[in-house]
Amino acid sequence: MAAVKEQAQIIFDRHSHKAPDPQGMMVVGLPSLVIAAHRELTARGVSEGVAFEVLRRTYRSMLGAEMRLLTQIEVFFMRDPLKFYEKNFIPLLNSMFGKSFTWDKKTTQTGWVLVGTQCGFWDMFRAEGAPQLTKLICEWDRNYLNVLDKSRRPIATRRTMTLSTGSSHCEFHFDRAAAGASKTVDVVIESSR
Repeated sequence: MAAVKEQAQIIFDRHSHKAPDPQGMMVVGLPSLVIAAHRELTARGVSEGVAFEVLRRTYRSMLGAEMRLLTQIEVFFMRDPLKFYEKNFIPLLNSMFGKSFTWDKKTTQTGWVLVGTQCGFWDMFRAEGAPQLTKLICEWDRNYLNVLDKSRRPIATRRTMTLSTGSSHCEFHFDRAAAGASKTVDVVIESSR
């Protein structure tokens, strides 16, 4: 743990001056810790695949239960989560992640798409030569997306492309669906198997 903490601080110090706002400090800090843990595991002889899986399980569980509960409460009180998220999701993301991310929205025949053209996490992992670790952050989103997909509300999510899987941007589709659970479609999960 001491070695991970020390390495994470070095990585953080190398990038923290690039943070464009207070939220950007989190966008630098979180990958610093993941990168340091990955480097420590592989330096101790843990294979790349096992190191990735250990970090995936650890990271996905961080605040996962809390996010799932919060999303369940939100969905319980929402008549139409599709419209709610279409109206409120980008302002929420902007307040959480600041200027390290760029979001746009486009309307489709079945709902709307959240388009991410800049991702501070992707930028940070790439700068440190570990772009594959971005998927760990992307997978965390399943903590709330799975709740939406499993809810009885008429909404389904799909993530069809991400920067972390080689695309030029990220797309989160929020579609009108029949009430009831829908199938999870996520290029990040599929590409990590």
